[in-house]
Amino acid sequence: MVLSRENLHEEERFRRGLAERFGEAARVLDGIGAVSAIGAGINTSYKNVRRGSAALAAAGIEPGGLSTSSFRISWLVPNAAVNDAVRALHRVFIEEAPLPVP
Repeated sequence: MVLSRENLHEEERFRRGLAERFGEAARVLDGIGAVSAIGAGINTSYKNVRRGSAALAAAGIEPGGLSTSSFRISWLVPNAAVNDAVRALHRVFIEEAPLPVP
C-alpha cells in the first residue's frame, strides 16, 4: 500500500496502530517516491513495463516496487532519484516514442 504523507493525518497514531495490529509483518518505508507513466492502453503488454524499467536501470535507478493498472505503470524509487526517474521515463516514452500516424 502506498500512502501520500500529504493525505496522512495523525501519522504517529497510524504507525502505532499498524505495529500493534501487524507487528513485524508490516513496515513503513520512508523516502520513497512514485513516478508513473500514464496513458490508455499503456499496459496492454509487458513491453512498456520493460522499456520503463530498462530506462531507469540505465539511469542507475533501482526501483523498490512496481504497480500497474490498465492505464498506468508506477515505479517506486528513492526520493533523491525522482527527478532523474522522471527524465528517464520522459525520454523513453515521449522523446523516443514513434510519432503517431494521423
